[in-house]
Amino acid sequence: MKKRGLLIGILLAILLLPQITFAAWWSSTNWFNAIKNILKHKNVTQQATTTDQTISDLSKKIDELEKRLDQKDNVSTSTKPSNSVASVIKKSSSEIINSSNDQGLTNQQIISKVKPAIVYISTTFKLGSGMIISSDGYILTNAHVVSEVNEADVTLSTGEVKIGSVVGRDEKIDLAVVKINKTNSPFVQMGNSDVAVAGDNIFTLGFPFGVQGDVSFKEGTISRRLGNDIEISAEIHPGNSGGPLVNNKGQVIGINTYTIGKTETIKFAIPINVAKALIPDLEAGKQIFNDKSNLTERQLSIVNGLIVNKASIMNSQPISIAMSKAYDSSMFEYLNREIQLNQSDNYVIKTYVTNLVNGYQKCVDGLNALYNFTVGFGAFFSKQTFTGLSDYQISKINDLKSYELQKLREYEQKVSPNQMIISTLNSGTLTTQQLISYQNDLKNLINYLSTERITFSNRIQIAIDAF
Repeated sequence: MKKRGLLIGILLAILLLPQITFAAWWSSTNWFNAIKNILKHKNVTQQATTTDQTISDLSKKIDELEKRLDQKDNVSTSTKPSNSVASVIKKSSSEIINSSNDQGLTNQQIISKVKPAIVYISTTFKLGSGMIISSDGYILTNAHVVSEVNEADVTLSTGEVKIGSVVGRDEKIDLAVVKINKTNSPFVQMGNSDVAVAGDNIFTLGFPFGVQGDVSFKEGTISRRLGNDIEISAEIHPGNSGGPLVNNKGQVIGINTYTIGKTETIKFAIPINVAKALIPDLEAGKQIFNDKSNLTERQLSIVNGLIVNKASIMNSQPISIAMSKAYDSSMFEYLNREIQLNQSDNYVIKTYVTNLVNGYQKCVDGLNALYNFTVGFGAFFSKQTFTGLSDYQISKINDLKSYELQKLREYEQKVSPNQMIISTLNSGTLTTQQLISYQNDLKNLINYLSTERITFSNRIQIAIDAF
């Protein structure tokens, strides 16, 4: 009723404004008289007839607008109208209604946008869902949907059935990529799962309980972010696995994956940003299995060797000593204060030099440990044969070998200059400013050792994860 009253008021203003204007310009008395005359002279047939008819027509239009506005629940009832009659006139009813589209698509529009890229996946052991992610036929699904197989039957939204090859899988994360021989495929639009928060409207699509036919569509909200997963209120069941979780713009923000519970369940999806980071490796042939028993003897030998080398660098005692004992921050803070008070104090300078020499010597020991580790790692590679490995596994091994050679040269080049610094410090011919500069360089050298150990370890882990 408030909206109707407001619109009638505006329309009356439109009808009365010309009369007021022609009655007298900028005269408040005459404006009042003009309004009174218009309301008083109802016997002016032509004007009364026209006005009544206009009001009647506009009243019908108001009724139509009210019905259309009531259908748009996202148009706030508390929004205040503009005081400017002209601005209200310019804003048409279509503009008011279309403003709600900024909030997202309708359910029908979401289905129309996403459904063509949804596929039904069946194997000897499992049934599930998937989504086409590229026009050349790559499909994203859950790894458990295609577990224990290398091929699957893929039914497209058109009803066409294709044979899909499982080109990559990561059973730890539970994602897999299947490839079908098809070009110009419709594919989903990926969103950004990092911006999705509790309360956001979401929708699931797939084939619950493996029932083939039209794609099932369920709606709900994000319940919470739990670890690396998204908990949702929308229903998913066995068979929904691998299907998309989409936002109100029809963008994929997750992969429906699993439930916890029996009668009452909580439902989870893997964030699409996790998948985005993994898809290139999966398309390249990455195969990660929870059960390592299916690895060949050659593959197990390589994996075990990589694990041993990773432990070796992480547990290197010289590197650990350099990181923990090469730099005594409290001692250097004391020496810095003392040297500022009396730059010629021989005892302070001698103590300063002694601490620097001890620190640099520990760091040089750490650098030598890195260098010797890299030499030994190279020897490990030289003893291995890589026959029987997948292309993806070979590519990751080659990446690691290239990294090892690069670091071998880098570590070798760092040892000698730092040994020369120790000799310079022992010469006893340094200014206090030079001592402070060497102190800062020592801190940077310790950070370098820490970073190199972690980085090298992570590079080895990438190669381990290829098996």
